[in-house]
Amino acid sequence: RRIVLYSGRLLAMKGMGTLIRSIPEVLNEVRKDELLFVFAGPGNYTRYINELKKMEIESNCIFTGSLDRTSIIQLLMFAELTVVPSFLENSPFAVLESMACGTPVIASDVGGIPEIIKNGHNGILVQAGSAKALAKAIINLLEDESLRSSIRLRAKETVSKKFSWSVNIKKYLEVYTECA
Repeated sequence: RRIVLYSGRLLAMKGMGTLIRSIPEVLNEVRKDELLFVFAGPGNYTRYINELKKMEIESNCIFTGSLDRTSIIQLLMFAELTVVPSFLENSPFAVLESMACGTPVIASDVGGIPEIIKNGHNGILVQAGSAKALAKAIINLLEDESLRSSIRLRAKETVSKKFSWSVNIKKYLEVYTECA
């Protein structure tokens, strides 16, 4: 099955409700038996499972709980895309880790995320809290292999050129040298 991944704490401020509300629309457009939403991260997911059961889509969703770094990387490598529907973020590791693995990211246009993702270039930005916009973006990205491929390549390039340790350590050293 194709994986749509959410990786992070299972909190309302992380946009869990928005993602849950977007799933039925996605499943109406993409073959239900083909898609699996994976929620990887710590937190109480009872409330979300109950919502999924009410919508009769719990068979398309799995909650893994906390995972070790190796398992998260494996999930990122297998996932078709990662969703980061947060209401508040600075520079989320979920975005950078996904991009580094070449996994296309759909994220809310909040905080520092638009400084990392250029919409349509190395990821997709959506309005925070809009389940409809999120569903549309997920559907479009799942259906457009060419877009996924180009985003995948540009995302890896962005992380390599702007966010890698080798690039940033030089910047840190310049600042420390200047201050000294």
